[in-house]
Amino acid sequence: MRLRSIPCFLALAALAAYAQAPAAAPLRGFPPDKWKAEHEREEQAKAVPQAERLRIYMDRMAAKPHHAGSAGSKAVADYLTAQLTEWGFDTHIETFQARPSDPAALAAAIERLSARGHAPAAAILDGLITSDGIADLDPGYVQDLVRLTHAAGGLWIADEVQAGHGRTGEFLWCFERFGVVPDLVTLGKPMGNGHPVAAVITRRDILAELVGHVTIFSTFGGNPVSAAAALAVLDVIDDERVLERVQRTGRALGTGLAELAAARPEIGDVRGVGLARGVEFVADPATREPDEARAQAVRDRMRELGVLVGTTGRHGNVLKIRPPLAFDEPHVPLLVDALDRAM
Repeated sequence: MRLRSIPCFLALAALAAYAQAPAAAPLRGFPPDKWKAEHEREEQAKAVPQAERLRIYMDRMAAKPHHAGSAGSKAVADYLTAQLTEWGFDTHIETFQARPSDPAALAAAIERLSARGHAPAAAILDGLITSDGIADLDPGYVQDLVRLTHAAGGLWIADEVQAGHGRTGEFLWCFERFGVVPDLVTLGKPMGNGHPVAAVITRRDILAELVGHVTIFSTFGGNPVSAAAALAVLDVIDDERVLERVQRTGRALGTGLAELAAARPEIGDVRGVGLARGVEFVADPATREPDEARAQAVRDRMRELGVLVGTTGRHGNVLKIRPPLAFDEPHVPLLVDALDRAM
């Protein structure tokens, strides 16, 4: 997770056909009436200065960092720090380590920005921490993060690129699990089921503050082919009852991984939700020393056995199990067996 004082070049590609098509309304979890009733009425007065801060910073920058986990976020922050120094700006980005029961790390990051004379423009969260070891975050913790961000004058961005489109099985969008209403939402990757399409969704009052100040441009933004692909994905999620399948299969996967972990001391932890699971490898169960080499070796052997997984986490010692949402209960034993054999 990271806190951005400069969200940099937010690519607000409108995807007009996607947003306006009747089949998309209310965009499966983005009901305009709810957003207006629950957020705009209470937040509009302070959203304008927040968006103005976004505009000011966007006017001054033309870099677009990729969303990544803690190691990647630090690399991006270090790179932008060097660029900002070269261009004569102060450091505008802070990273912080998630501690699921304590929001103090975010508060400290905000204080560090404040000490340099900057209020935060935005904070962004991947609700499953998929690029940093995977976590099942407590709703109260996330609500505290949102509260701290808003209190400091920043906007809250829900990164649904990996966590959205039903990955948790509980809701279509991961931020719904936490009972929060974000100011902006980023979508991508599964949005087109292989077709390249992405979107940023926000409220009208925030977008209005950017019009006329910042060029919002996308060569292919809003093209009907991409919009049709994205709409088809939403239709399939509904028609095939994907959320129910993810819940059912996710429970079976969690149980299978937990049973394997009980017999394998080199597995230090199994965590996650739905079809996003992390298997953490340790060299010593007592000290929980990360075992990156084993995680990489298991990952590569599983590929040879026909099962694709990745590695993630600050130390690269967590298997990232994020199968396609077509993954069903009969596939679970195949995955668990391949993991067991690879180990």
